[in-house]
Amino acid sequence: MGLTLRYCILVAGLLIVQPRIAHALPPVHTFGKLESTFRATRPSEGADSDSFINTVEFGGTSYIWQPWFGTWSAVGAFTRSDTDSDTDSSAELFTGDVQVNLFHRSNFPLTAFASLRDSRLEIDNLSNTTSDLRTLRLGISQQYRDIANSAYYRGSYERDVQDDLTNDETVVNQRLLFDAQKTGRRHRVNAVGSLNNTTNTFGNSEFTTTQGNLSHVYTPNARLTVSNNANATLLDGDSDAADVTAALLQATSLTDWRPSEEWRLRGEVRVAQDRTETELGGTSTTQRFEARALARYEITEQASVTAELDYDRELSDESSTTRTLQRLSAVYNSDPIPWREFSYAWNANAGVDHETDSSDDNVFGQDLGLGHSITRVYTPMLRGAPLPIVFSAAQDGRVRNESDDGAEFEITHRATANASYASEGGVTTGYLSAFDTRRFGRNDVGTVSVIAGLTHSRAFTRFRSFDVTSNYSFTTTRSDDATSENDVLTVELNYRDARLFGVSRLTFDSRLRGTDRDLLATSTSGTGRQIEWENEVEYQIGLLEINSRLTLTANEQRDTWVFFLSAIRRF
Repeated sequence: MGLTLRYCILVAGLLIVQPRIAHALPPVHTFGKLESTFRATRPSEGADSDSFINTVEFGGTSYIWQPWFGTWSAVGAFTRSDTDSDTDSSAELFTGDVQVNLFHRSNFPLTAFASLRDSRLEIDNLSNTTSDLRTLRLGISQQYRDIANSAYYRGSYERDVQDDLTNDETVVNQRLLFDAQKTGRRHRVNAVGSLNNTTNTFGNSEFTTTQGNLSHVYTPNARLTVSNNANATLLDGDSDAADVTAALLQATSLTDWRPSEEWRLRGEVRVAQDRTETELGGTSTTQRFEARALARYEITEQASVTAELDYDRELSDESSTTRTLQRLSAVYNSDPIPWREFSYAWNANAGVDHETDSSDDNVFGQDLGLGHSITRVYTPMLRGAPLPIVFSAAQDGRVRNESDDGAEFEITHRATANASYASEGGVTTGYLSAFDTRRFGRNDVGTVSVIAGLTHSRAFTRFRSFDVTSNYSFTTTRSDDATSENDVLTVELNYRDARLFGVSRLTFDSRLRGTDRDLLATSTSGTGRQIEWENEVEYQIGLLEINSRLTLTANEQRDTWVFFLSAIRRF
């Protein structure tokens, strides 16, 4: 009697406490979807194919203890694909993802995740199991951001394990990353370090890569900036084929100083060393040193003088090379000069340089360039609306003389025109550009190119719109040896109805694109005519989504019809 009474009291206590425990557990928000897709392909050459793809996805998300403490989410999906063609095939894919966030609302959030992929492919008449892959990814990351002190760091670790059960091969990839940054009023420091390790049972290989980068930017005022950067990359590899060890070290310093409004000084120094050691090739070492200095003085807003010094030296186990360059140049660009309805401008540039290399060659060069341009804006009225037309023509000439190769002349003619017109019928824009460049002296080469384009956009209603875009380019190059001509014409039409047949959330998109790469009989680019026509219908009502697409791709060799129908039910 006493035992029975104690049992009844215990059961009654559990019945009273159970609702309280259930009420204390965090609520779980579940979601998922059912998706079914049909795809049919009908090529003019080759076998037809039909594919059925079905996906089931289910997931949940909630918080841990308290919403501010942490959250978690888990998603799992299973997909099966069956293809009916000359060779039938089926594929199965399982995916699972779990993610946990701790202190996600604080300045030091912690994130951990796990991801699983399991795919299996079977093809008839080949083997029962053609491919069976399993991939497991694990990772954790932690970061901290101090907004008040402009400090930030982040560290993460990831591990990927891929098992190929078909070939009994396992690949393991591990990555450790650290990133830190500190920003002050005058200094900004950033450091990044990573360690990658990859092992593969096929060939018994293991490779480890270590990378580090440290950068520092010093800005005492708006006129002076000093940037320093150092990075190192180390590679250590071991396999049945060969062992390899490599190291790349590099340091760069760049200074940009504007002591006044007229002066700008810029200097850069770069040092690098590359060392590689292999079993077959032995050890090789290469060292590089580069130094550059530039000074520019702006006499006026239109005229400036620039002096430049370059020094490059490279040392290797077999040889060494040295190159120096000194150059002095001047540039002048005039302000636009009004002349009746036109605007005229001209420019000039000149320079002298001296270049030497390790073969004791001294090359002196001089160059001179002159150019001018004229522009006019013409705005006639068309049906009560303005039609602005901008026309520009220019000529540029350049002569370059070098002590070893003689003189070279180059002259360029160019003309451009563009217009834009807006009315109740839509917005139309067009442009036309032509260039003619001739080079004489050391090499006789001539290039002529023409580029034209036209765009028209029109909105019939709030939901229906249409636009067309066409572009054409032509280029011909003539030299003493050969002549080539190439051109491309592209036309694209787009139509969109966001409320088809007046039904809300029923959209229709149609796109027609044509390309022709052989309009000229003398074109050297070969035939390249292609047409793409794509029509897509989407409908969404509540949690149900339906999407269908019909695509035609045709060229001179074959044409292909592809039909796609997908239905998604979310919950």
